[in-house]
Amino acid sequence: MVDDTSYSAKHVSEDGMWFENDIHQKGVLEMMKLMYDSRQLTDVCVAVDDQQFFCHRAVLAATSCYFHAMFTTSLAESRQSDVRLHEVDAESVNALIDYAYTGRVHITPFNVQNLMIAASLFQVCCFSFLRYCRLFVCFTFYLVIIAYALKSEWQSLAKQHNATNLWMIQINSMSLLCG
Repeated sequence: MVDDTSYSAKHVSEDGMWFENDIHQKGVLEMMKLMYDSRQLTDVCVAVDDQQFFCHRAVLAATSCYFHAMFTTSLAESRQSDVRLHEVDAESVNALIDYAYTGRVHITPFNVQNLMIAASLFQVCCFSFLRYCRLFVCFTFYLVIIAYALKSEWQSLAKQHNATNLWMIQINSMSLLCG
């Protein structure tokens, strides 16, 4: 059954109208991700460390100003089927490639710094992504400050209750707070 709400006629004028399918873009991106996962019609291999990612130049170029310049100018990489990347880690490149195909990225306290470095290097064409990374770093830093501020309260409780294992409670609480 077709959802009629995803189709609409926009910009009706005397000479015609524009038909729009609101789910078309999402469907195309989902199909590109399926083709990426099954290595169908890929035209470039991006190598980082000992990992290889078989990608579509058009998807990378549409998401990254760095790859757009690499693949659309007279750079040697525009004619090569293999591109080796340096100064970035494979996990971050994998996350950004996944972002290019899905619009989603998993940000953690452990990967946020490398993701920001890679996204900056590749000039990821989504400022909200970088802004979200910065907010995530600030929020994580805020949680560490709160945990540190609570340290004196935990030490006070330890003295009051002669609790020898309160230090472990503090460490566990900080790991819960900070990821």
